[in-house]
Amino acid sequence: MHNTVSESLPGTVSPRKLEANRANALKSTGPVSEAGKLRSSRNAKRHAALASAATLLARYVADFRPSSVHEETLVQEIAASAGA
Repeated sequence: MHNTVSESLPGTVSPRKLEANRANALKSTGPVSEAGKLRSSRNAKRHAALASAATLLARYVADFRPSSVHEETLVQEIAASAGA
């Protein structure tokens, strides 16, 4: 049997864990050096490029409907040559 509300509800956090999370969040200040800030600023572009590549590959798989591993590989190569 559950003793507390935090144990009985999925996704809830105990007060002790919540306080620890808040204390750790105060330590998270992001990149400090100029190199770190530059690297961090490029993350959105990199993730957007990966997301568009995955979307294009998914569209090609849906269009070509490969029925074997070989055909799947060919579709991946087509997507890669298209800039995915």
